[in-house]
Amino acid sequence: MSWMHSRAALAQGHPVLQNGLHEEISAERKFGARGKLQIAGFHDDNRHVAVFGRGNDLPAGDYLQDGFSAGFAYDGGSSRSWGNAPRFREKFDGDLELTAVYSSEAL
Repeated sequence: MSWMHSRAALAQGHPVLQNGLHEEISAERKFGARGKLQIAGFHDDNRHVAVFGRGNDLPAGDYLQDGFSAGFAYDGGSSRSWGNAPRFREKFDGDLELTAVYSSEAL
């Protein structure tokens, strides 16, 4: 379980911080002498998701404008999702290792 990084945005003229929770559980099994298969499932629950963009002359109450560039942050609301991520890892000679990852997420 871990906390997501905080990012600032504006919601109805008030500053808000993006926050959320990431939970993950996994199981692992050896494949031969050098391989491992790992299956993981996860859940993300985020509030005040910061959406970033570029532009000028935006409504001040909804967009947090970057003072040094044309970048801005917007409060995208909340987001919840579930997903899985199987991984296969094989160790070769010395420090060489190959990892293949496939990740799937549903909102």
